[in-house]
Amino acid sequence: MRKLSEDGKRIFTIRDAREAASFCGIRDSYVVESLHHLSNTGWIVRLKKGLYIISSSFPGMTPIHEFEIAMALVHPAAISHWSAMHFHGMTEQIPQRVYITTTKAIVTSRLTKR
Repeated sequence: MRKLSEDGKRIFTIRDAREAASFCGIRDSYVVESLHHLSNTGWIVRLKKGLYIISSSFPGMTPIHEFEIAMALVHPAAISHWSAMHFHGMTEQIPQRVYITTTKAIVTSRLTKR
């Protein structure tokens, strides 16, 4: 985790973790097991399959902004709607969600339950 943090990869993939592990002399076969253990103990948070963030409880880490997380989840994307308006001071309303716009077709669990 320290290597990923030093490389500025607060949001990382399994591939990033494997590269950092290789650099540190850690066997590739141990990476997935390590990620599972770190997730269970709260040092990292799994965003989706193969994508993780280093928890702000990790020494020296600051909380990751929700815009950074949103942009890591969907490519291509742009912060939009109420989120963008609030960020630019165009509304005093604080959105409870981060709104993004993308050209990619996305199906959320909320939509599939209807």
